[in-house]
Amino acid sequence: MIANVTKFESPNYFPNAAVAPPAHTMRKEYGGIDVALSEGSRTAESAILVHISATPIFKGLRLAAFGLALALCGCGSGTKTEMNSGGSNPVPSISSLTPASEAAGSSAFTLSVSGTGFIAASTVNWNGAALTTTFVGATQLTASVPADDIASVGSAGITVFSPGPGGGTAAAATFTIDANNPLPSLTTLSPASVVSGSAAVTLTVSGVGFVSASTVNWNGAALATSYVNAVQLTAVIPATDLASAGSASVTVVSPVPGGGTSNVLMFTINSSNPMPSIASLSPTSAASGGPAFTLTVSGSNFVNTSTVNWNGAALVTSYVSAAQLTASVPAGNIASAGTAGITVFNPAPGGGTSGTATFTVNAAITGAYIRQSAQYSAYPGDNSSGWNVTLRGVQPGSTIYVVGTWPNFTDNYPTMAVTDSGSNTYRLLDRHDDRTTLQLGIQGTQSMGHWYAANVGGGDYTINMAPMPQTFEDWVGIVAFEVAGVSSTPLDGHALNPQTGIAPGMNTVIATVTSTKSSGILIAVTFDDIDATAPTQPLAGSAFTGVGPLWDFTHAGNPAAYAEYAIIATSGPHTATFSPQEGGSEYPDYMTCAAIFQ
Repeated sequence: MIANVTKFESPNYFPNAAVAPPAHTMRKEYGGIDVALSEGSRTAESAILVHISATPIFKGLRLAAFGLALALCGCGSGTKTEMNSGGSNPVPSISSLTPASEAAGSSAFTLSVSGTGFIAASTVNWNGAALTTTFVGATQLTASVPADDIASVGSAGITVFSPGPGGGTAAAATFTIDANNPLPSLTTLSPASVVSGSAAVTLTVSGVGFVSASTVNWNGAALATSYVNAVQLTAVIPATDLASAGSASVTVVSPVPGGGTSNVLMFTINSSNPMPSIASLSPTSAASGGPAFTLTVSGSNFVNTSTVNWNGAALVTSYVSAAQLTASVPAGNIASAGTAGITVFNPAPGGGTSGTATFTVNAAITGAYIRQSAQYSAYPGDNSSGWNVTLRGVQPGSTIYVVGTWPNFTDNYPTMAVTDSGSNTYRLLDRHDDRTTLQLGIQGTQSMGHWYAANVGGGDYTINMAPMPQTFEDWVGIVAFEVAGVSSTPLDGHALNPQTGIAPGMNTVIATVTSTKSSGILIAVTFDDIDATAPTQPLAGSAFTGVGPLWDFTHAGNPAAYAEYAIIATSGPHTATFSPQEGGSEYPDYMTCAAIFQ
């Protein structure tokens, strides 16, 4: 006869559980009665359910077994019989190895084994021999593979073993020990030349197929080499190898198995330095009173001892390549408006000074102005996490003004938010949802909104406009302006004006903003709400300066929006105007937003 005894906590101790959880089992035979017990976690009170099966003849024995089961369970108090964990360990299974191969002769490494049915006592075996194993979870183990196990080309059978009860050994997965290191290949040397008599030089070799044992060879002789990664090595060329003019062959050698010698690149030791030449500067200008910056000089015949000069005075210079140098320009060099002569100097022997390129220091702008802008548009749209633009080198104290448009399908109007990669907070000024169904055979509408963040810190900012919840949208556009020269509390008025069925004409698309201050900048953006015809960009209104067209959704030369600005010098109402160009039987709708910053 079998007695099945299940001990559960009282339901009063599991108010949120439909059934109390059994945790452990044991089986014992008492006088021919086989009693199976399972016990949940214990508390001061417990309820015991006992299931005893026997033939009707042994009813008395059934009662006796019931009493025996109660005694064995301990009824929640006193000592209890120790019970083993119920069930059997699962049979492990391997789904993948990471990595699945290594080159023969490589160093020791950590192998990650993914699969199912792993337990804390599982071990990873290499050709049947246990490796030092770490349990990560029921689906992952890691194991340390010593270098001796991959000393020779071949393969190894990887298994996982879990001990009893149950358990067992997983089917083997194959780990490959590759025969060959890759053949290295060279693309560039930096520097590619020096003048004879130079001091020792660190050579950077770029290419592919490098391994940790690769060496850079100079005319066939190995140099002291440092492995950076699979595409870059560095090596020290001693001064003795640079004593005389000439050239040297540079190769990279990777050892067996596989490996080999790369193609050859030539390193030149000039008897004299070449005459440098400047092709361009970046940037070509800066505002007076601005911060220090890095100047990039492009040209030819630069050497690792070249210097960039500012009006004849050497700047701190970094050699990038024979065609590019960078130099640090201190803020003091652009304190006043004017121009500076930029030259490059190569020292003797040979060498000399290049021709002069002109750098302009513009007069400082007083008052508010648009320092830069950036836009994004997409049709079809992208996931909302990708609706972003980046403003680089934003000046401390500037305001970032953001205007965006997005569709709303099937009368869904999500919350729209603007954030950036810094800690700036963007305030929503206005939002308009055009609830007229788009004339595109789809059910939906278009929305527009504008935001700003004041007194931001200096640096680069990636600005993101995204709905909540995130969604896939069409006809998405965003533009961000850096407004410099404004106060720490710059907002002095804003508006968003929708207009329908507007015919072509001057100054017929408008948005009026009332300011309280008598100075500032009015920035306005108008959007040709998407309709069945290809949009035709509106033009800046009279007395306004165009910033430029925006949001060419179809990339067919048909921008759907335009931005403009005007400097204001009086308080009161100010009306931004645009001149629509699109007409025909279906005059478009417009949404126009505007804000004044001072």
